[in-house]
Amino acid sequence: MRIMLKISEDFAKKIYVVFNAFKSVCLSVTKITRKASKISVDDFTLDGNSLAFTDECSHLGHVLTSRLHDKSDILSKRNCLCRKVNNILCYFLSVTLRLSQ
Repeated sequence: MRIMLKISEDFAKKIYVVFNAFKSVCLSVTKITRKASKISVDDFTLDGNSLAFTDECSHLGHVLTSRLHDKSDILSKRNCLCRKVNNILCYFLSVTLRLSQ
């Protein structure tokens, strides 16, 4: 992984691309927990900044987890649907109130 990050950094310098290490995270997907693994937080760097480790991250609107389950993604999509339905209901309620006056 370190070699791949180094190759990406070198290529990015050639084409004048800058990575934002503060928005990037590492997601360790293993059968052992991150605390028991041998990977330390300072192992992976991008443009001289350490990459943070996390158990959950969002990518293209989906929630990815280190435990390989979909509970967080399903909950996120359900909450998004509920938010949209509530917005529609509030909109139609305000329209019907204006029409009834």
